[in-house]
Amino acid sequence: QQEQEEKQPTTTTGSNPHSDPAFALKMLVDSRNAGAVLGKGGATINELQTSTNCRIQLTRTGEVFPGTSERVLTLSGELPSVLTAVHLISTKLQSETNNGNNNNNNENNEENFENTNTNTEGGEENKQQTPKCRLVIPNAAAGCVLGKGGATIKSFIEDSEAEIRLSSQNQAPPGCHDRILTISGTIGQILRAVALVAANLLEDQNYATLVKRPSTYRPSLDYGRGGSMDHGRGHYNNNHHHQQQHNVDPQNVVSATMQVDDSKMGPILGKGGRTITEIQVSSGCRIKVSDRNDFVPGTNLRTLQISGSVTGVQLAWEMLEERLRKIEADAS
Repeated sequence: QQEQEEKQPTTTTGSNPHSDPAFALKMLVDSRNAGAVLGKGGATINELQTSTNCRIQLTRTGEVFPGTSERVLTLSGELPSVLTAVHLISTKLQSETNNGNNNNNNENNEENFENTNTNTEGGEENKQQTPKCRLVIPNAAAGCVLGKGGATIKSFIEDSEAEIRLSSQNQAPPGCHDRILTISGTIGQILRAVALVAANLLEDQNYATLVKRPSTYRPSLDYGRGGSMDHGRGHYNNNHHHQQQHNVDPQNVVSATMQVDDSKMGPILGKGGRTITEIQVSSGCRIKVSDRNDFVPGTNLRTLQISGSVTGVQLAWEMLEERLRKIEADAS
């Protein structure tokens, strides 16, 4: 199944009903359930586009929203068409999720970092999960969802009777300009809430431009059958003096080693290790920092060994590079 999915040459399947769509909405899809949206040879996504008159784009395998293993599904068209697509896709994904739970879902060996925070309600794993829809909201457009003092989002909750939560801007990984709006409830409640949110976004003058920006982390790691890895980025800056080595073990756990000038390790770690901890939490990776005065022979470089899933290591590496850029900018 995954091989069939990899054969998709582009992120769009089927015709393009709208060359200049009036509205676009982004929702997140668990990578494990993306096949339910694509269908064999792209048949399902083609059918969805035809039946809704909505353009539907799914990011490539491994191209995920920062801090998650979820791919981004972009729905473009007239607002009623987009809402119809949300309804059909949400229903299909919920069915896929429930079927996966009933079958114990043993086919997947790639863990979603968010799974560490799910199924925590003791004894609830075998019950059907409450339907959930996660929308990607540009941070600059979050105001039209929240409203003054949270009045708008409260009105959405009262009207739809759904649970609606907007992630904090502070939770976003460095370089990420989007937030996640999580809507939970029955499919009907979710659809009503999405309709209310979408109507407000449609009225935001900046949203149409903001939503066109990429919302995924585009992976630069590429590993082949031989078990070697090439980050493909090389050195970021001679002033950073950081290098990398990569390894892949048979369990698909990736390790990457970054070498960083000792003078920059303080800001990388953060006060009380806060910064490096946040990076570990956001990426789902383990980062081992070499001890003080434990330098790469002949240098003043210390090492950061990053271990985790492919996408997790990619994200952690990007976050570390983003931190290094900020250190450079503050120093100049």
